[in-house]
Order: sequence, then C-alpha cells, then structure tokens
Amino acid sequence: VYVEKAMHDVFLKGFKVGHVGKSPACLLYTSLLSAQATAPVEVETAAILPCFWIYQKVGRAILQQSADNNPFKLWIDTYSDEAFEASTLRAIEICDELACNAGTETVKKMTEMFVLCTKLEWMFWDSAWTLEKWKI
Repeated sequence: VYVEKAMHDVFLKGFKVGHVGKSPACLLYTSLLSAQATAPVEVETAAILPCFWIYQKVGRAILQQSADNNPFKLWIDTYSDEAFEASTLRAIEICDELACNAGTETVKKMTEMFVLCTKLEWMFWDSAWTLEKWKI
C-alpha cells in the first residue's frame, strides 16, 4: 500500500493533477472493499485478490508492448516486476488454502465476492479509460 501511494504521489505531482474526486465506479469499488474489513478473513481475501491478479496481468501485458520512454514506466515496472508476481502468486495460494479449509457456505461467499470484485475492477479501469463522471 505504501509503495502504491508513493507511486501515485509521483504521478499526481508529475502530471500536475489536482484533486478530482473518485469516479462512481471507484467509490463503489473502494467502499465495497472497505466494508469487507468486518467480513470473515476468507471472504476479505477473495475480495482483494482480483486487484493483485489483474494488476499483475495488465502490468505484464503492457510491458510486452511498451516503449522505454512510456510516461507510466514506473507503474508498468511495479506491476510487471517478478517480486509483484511472486506476491500475487502467494495471495492466490493463501486464498486457495483458506477456501480448502472453509465450509461450503464460506466458499460460496468467497466465490461471489471474487466475481463481484473482478467486475468492479473492470468497471474501475473502464471508468479511468472513459473519464467517467458523476451524472448528477
């Protein structure tokens, strides 16, 4: 989290971005993740896993087609890094271990949360791509 915040600060200062507020998709996603703080650890882990996994996959995909002078090189390097891949694989292992030791109902909730957060992750990326604004 600290590495991510520091990286975001670099981008905000470098691109001279002021406070713009959260997009609707960002607010929905971050609110859902915050609400998981009181959920069982198994469900909370399944909720955060799509963020790790998708960022790692996107970072690797962009790295394969990115120029060295890409203004987002720091972001690309962070999420395509072998250390981040190892962290992602460990997060997947932890989630799998938790699921193996959980009851049927908990596994169902884990799966539902993983699918929902994967959709919200897509919505988050799409909101940045389309510069989503509040309609009202």
